[in-house]
Amino acid sequence: MAKVFTASSGARRSVLIFDDDAAMLALAKERFQREQCEVRTANDKSSFLNALTAKPELILLDLSLKDLDGIEAFSLIATHHPRVDILLFSGHSEEVMNHARVVGEQSGLKILGLLRKPFARRDVLKALALRSPERPPLDQELDRRDNTHLLDEAIEKGWLEFWYQPKVSLRTGDVLGAECLARIRHPDLGLLAPAVFLPTASEAKLFDLTKCALCDAARLGAELQRHPDFQLSINIAGSLLHRTDLLDVLLEISREAPRNGRLILELTETDFVAEPLNMQRFATRAVLNGFGISIDDFGHGYANFDRLRRTPFCELKIDRSVTAGCAGDPHLRTLCRAAVELAHGFKAEAVAEGVDNIDDLRILRELSFDIAQGYLFSRPVRRDLFDDIPQRYAFDCLTCKGDGAGDDQSRSTRSATKV
Repeated sequence: MAKVFTASSGARRSVLIFDDDAAMLALAKERFQREQCEVRTANDKSSFLNALTAKPELILLDLSLKDLDGIEAFSLIATHHPRVDILLFSGHSEEVMNHARVVGEQSGLKILGLLRKPFARRDVLKALALRSPERPPLDQELDRRDNTHLLDEAIEKGWLEFWYQPKVSLRTGDVLGAECLARIRHPDLGLLAPAVFLPTASEAKLFDLTKCALCDAARLGAELQRHPDFQLSINIAGSLLHRTDLLDVLLEISREAPRNGRLILELTETDFVAEPLNMQRFATRAVLNGFGISIDDFGHGYANFDRLRRTPFCELKIDRSVTAGCAGDPHLRTLCRAAVELAHGFKAEAVAEGVDNIDDLRILRELSFDIAQGYLFSRPVRRDLFDDIPQRYAFDCLTCKGDGAGDDQSRSTRSATKV
């Protein structure tokens, strides 16, 4: 639960209000002081920099100032006080404010929300209640640790696990595939997600991880022989694409555990930029040898259309930065519609990533997405919990309810640990 940012939580809270309109500055100061906040104000760049040294807990930031706009202010905050909570307030349109919010978040800042001018007391109370929670102790512990050899240790000591997130057909509601995701079960730190151990992993250990992932997916595939069209996918790191032995090793593993259906290899869109030629060669060889290729996180990177045209793929997975919130954002809907047309134009399936709510799901169905993946359906689950999901679990994509046969499994799926 979010921590409420008011006097009821104990000590007076420190707020910095930055606006060059004297009347608005006085009004905002009065309204926050009324809620027992300790308020400082700034009306230009110099006074703002001076006020930042006091390390306020919340900054109320106007986007249009005489000698400094909101985007420039983000840079100052990121340099001098990056962990502060920020509320944007402005007379600009909500669309412009949302663009500014995205810029702030991409700079690593905590933008809690938007406050339109003029605002009433209820707006202040609502804004104060948005104060971000403290970082969990585990996150702080991971920051202090050297994770360089974490993946090496996990492979050596058997801490590595593979979890599977279902992919759901938006035409039938059936679970038609799953993505294999690596986890580390650390004896002291618990279950760790890839963001903790992949960035520091060596190429050699990423290669070992890829082989382990395919072995696990092949074993699960063998257990799902009664579902001959079920598709399992694993992620391939772009840093491995230059290895001429990569596909040969993957082929050898897949042949040792024969199964029906197709194994899909997911390559991120950013690999088009970092390893364009290697990616095209690898993808073409993979398709020639019976694998499917999925372009992952599309919309998050900078792939150009020519490279897309030269790479064979059967899936275009649209990044959650494009799909999440599409129900309430007409611009995101436009991007989603274009992405579907692009995928279908290449005779590929359009997959929506990060589907977390029913409103977005309805829009994605209307836009003719083929497949969806996200917490609305299921979090990633352990393989031993996944075995019978394809048989027992179907999803009503209009009402977001599992069918009668799948109710028990849907509960166990949704109660899986968030990682």
